[in-house]
Amino acid sequence: FIWDFVRTGSWEQCTGAQVHLKMSFPIATTAEVLESLNKSELILVDYQDFTKYIIPGYKIMERECRKRDPNLDQLTYPKLGRDIMDDKIAYVIYHLRLRK
Repeated sequence: FIWDFVRTGSWEQCTGAQVHLKMSFPIATTAEVLESLNKSELILVDYQDFTKYIIPGYKIMERECRKRDPNLDQLTYPKLGRDIMDDKIAYVIYHLRLRK
């Protein structure tokens, strides 16, 4: 199985993720990941969205990081968490198997 972040909207809306990840390319959407899987030697067996289970942890993380860095200038992980809480990014699990 693979645990992964996926984008639920446009990359331009994911400002917290952009600040934290500093990537030169956007996070893929679920549709883009599934399209890629269809072209591979893997078959999707199950798909689960675990976003609601990680949000409480991000809330605690943001609170603790703000104690040390009130503006989150250095501790940027909560900015990614804010995008998750705002439903711009999802945390999903893909259960895969090899094609025969």
